[in-house]
Amino acid sequence: VFQFLPSYKVANSPHSQWVNTSWISESMYRFTGLRPYTLYNLTVYVKNTNTREIYPPAKFITAATAVAEPEAPWNVTAKQLTAYQVQVNWMPPHESNGPITGYSVCMTPPIPPMCKTVHGSKTQILFDSEFTTNNNYSFWVKAKNSLYESNTSSVAVVQLDESAHMLPITDLKVDAHTSNSVSLSWTSVKHAEKYHIKPKALSLVSPDSILYPRLAVVDTSSSKYTVTDLAPGTDYTFEVVPYNSKFEGQPSSITTRTDGVTLPQITGLHVELVKSHGTAVKIGWSPPNDNRKVSWEYGIFYGRNLKELLSKGALRTTNTSATVQDLAACESYVFAVGLVAPLGVGPLSSNPQTVVTQFNIRAAPKNLRVFADPHNTTAMSVTWTASCPFVTEPIAYEITIMEVNLDQKASYTNMPTSEVDLQHTFFIQYGGRYNVCVSTSVMGSAEGPCVEYWARQLPPPHQLQVLQETNGSYVLYWRQDQLPANLSSNDYHYVVLVSPGSSLNISTAKELKTNSAPYFFSPEDEDTIYSYAVVLETNAGYRSLPSEVVSLASTKDAWPALFHQKSVMSLILPTLLVVVVVCCVLAVALGFISIRHRRLQHTFSNFANSHFSTRSGTATFGSNSDGLGDRLSAHF
Repeated sequence: VFQFLPSYKVANSPHSQWVNTSWISESMYRFTGLRPYTLYNLTVYVKNTNTREIYPPAKFITAATAVAEPEAPWNVTAKQLTAYQVQVNWMPPHESNGPITGYSVCMTPPIPPMCKTVHGSKTQILFDSEFTTNNNYSFWVKAKNSLYESNTSSVAVVQLDESAHMLPITDLKVDAHTSNSVSLSWTSVKHAEKYHIKPKALSLVSPDSILYPRLAVVDTSSSKYTVTDLAPGTDYTFEVVPYNSKFEGQPSSITTRTDGVTLPQITGLHVELVKSHGTAVKIGWSPPNDNRKVSWEYGIFYGRNLKELLSKGALRTTNTSATVQDLAACESYVFAVGLVAPLGVGPLSSNPQTVVTQFNIRAAPKNLRVFADPHNTTAMSVTWTASCPFVTEPIAYEITIMEVNLDQKASYTNMPTSEVDLQHTFFIQYGGRYNVCVSTSVMGSAEGPCVEYWARQLPPPHQLQVLQETNGSYVLYWRQDQLPANLSSNDYHYVVLVSPGSSLNISTAKELKTNSAPYFFSPEDEDTIYSYAVVLETNAGYRSLPSEVVSLASTKDAWPALFHQKSVMSLILPTLLVVVVVCCVLAVALGFISIRHRRLQHTFSNFANSHFSTRSGTATFGSNSDGLGDRLSAHF
C-alpha cells in the first residue's frame, strides 16, 4: 500500500521553497491557497506504508493559476496644468493578478462621470475640458487585466484655480533687431507673473542640412524684452509664454531675422576612440574660414541620436581639439561642432561623425529596474545588465539604497562576476520609498540613472469626520482598513495633521499623535478655517498616505450661544406654539372622523334592518337615532 505527498513551489523564484501538503491515499489532489496568475512546479513523493520508505519524485510538472481581479491603482494625484487641462497620475496595482491591459480614469462633474480609457502600462492621462473656476473636480482610476476590473482607487480632488485663466499673448511684435539681438514687446496678460521667451533658430534639413542646437530659455517679468547672444543673419522664431507660480498660459510666436552675415559651419571634423580607455573620444576640427577678427569659442555637441545631440548642452573650448570622457560603454555616439561665441550660436558642422565606445570597467551598468517581488510583499527585486554584452573581466557591483522618507542609506556589494544579467532581492518595509543606484565597485566608477521604488503602501485611514463639540472643541473620527499581518496594534499609531486654511499644508501642519480614534482637538484661534487629515505611522517611522482632507471653520461660541437665556426663550416659545396648533388640528380631525364613523355605522344598520312590502311597493327602514324620522317609504 502506498501513500502520496503532493508538493509545490513557485517556479522561477530563487527564494521560494518547496511546500509539502500532507500524506494521502488518493491518487488525485487539488492544490488550494495559491496565488493568482503564478507558475508553480508540482511533484509527488511516494511512501510505502509497510516499509516506511519514501521514494523521491520521479516527475515534475509546471502549472499556472488563472487570472484574478487586480488590486486597485494607488497614489492617484490630479494636477491642474492650465485653465483647460488637468493631469492625472497613478501607480499601478501591487498585485495585478494578470497582465494589466489598461486603465479606466473617470472625472466628475459632469454627472454621470466622464471616463477615459488608457491602454497598456501608461499611468498618466490629460483631461481637456472647459473647467469651471473654483469648482472641485474628483478623479479616480480602475485597473483592467484580460478578464477583470479592479475596485475603484482612492479619489483625488483638485480645485480649479482662477489664476490658470490666462489669455493668449496679444500684440506680439518685433520692435528692433541687430546682428545679435531682437527686441520684442506684447500686451500684458492678466494673472501672469512672468513670461518665458523661447528662441529657436530655424534649421534647414534639406538640401544643405544646416542644423542649430537648442537655445536657452529666458524669463522676464516685463512685457518688453531684448534677446541677446543671437547669431547674425539667422532666422529665429520667438515663442512667448505667460506663466505664474502654478500655471503656464497659451503661447504666441513670431519670426524674424537678425542682421549681418551668417556664421560659417565648422569643417574638417574627425573623431577617434581612445582605445586604452574605451569610453573616451578624441575630436578635432579646422578653424572657420571667416574674415571676422574675433577669438572664436567652440561648442562640442554629442548624443546617442540626433535629438539628444541637439537638445543637450555643449562642451565649450577655445581650442580646435578636445577629449570627451566618461561616455557610456558599448554605445554609438554622434558628434558635431559649432561656433558658440562671441557672435552667438552658429550652425553645426554639416558632417556629424559617429563612433562606438568599448568596454570599460568603470562604466555605468545599464537597464536598471526595480519591481515588487511577486512572492513576497516585503521584498523588492533589483535587476540590471552589465555595461557591455560581453564582460572581459569579473566585475563586482555596488548597490546603494536610500530610504527617502527616513533619509537612511545602505549599500551592498556582490561578489565579482562575468555575468551580463544580474539580480538581487532586498527586504523592505511597508510605506517605504527607496532610491536605488548601481555602479561597479571600482574606485571612480560612473553611476547610471537611479530608480525610485515605492513599497506597498500602508492602508491609509479613511472616512474622516470632524464634528464640533458644545465646548467649541472638535472630535475626529475615522475608519481603518485591515493592516498587514506582521503589524500588531503595538507597532503603529496615528498622526493627526492640522493646518490653518482651506487646504492642508503637510509641510507646515501641526502633528498630533494618538493611538486610536476618536481624537479631540481644541483650535487655538476662533473664527479660523482649519484643515484636518490623518495618517497611520509605524513605530519605525513609515507612514501611510493621508486620509481625505476635511476643512472646517472654528466657531468656538456657536453652540453655547444657542443656549443663552434669550436664545432659549426664542427657541422654546415658537416650538410650544407649533405644538399647540398641531394638537388642536388633530383634535378637530379626530372629532370629525368619530361623528362620520357613527353616521355610517347607523346608516348601514338601518339598511340591514329594512324590509320591502310587495303589496304596497314600499321599503321600510328601522328607526335611526339622529332625529331624521322613524319611517321612510320609497316607491319603485
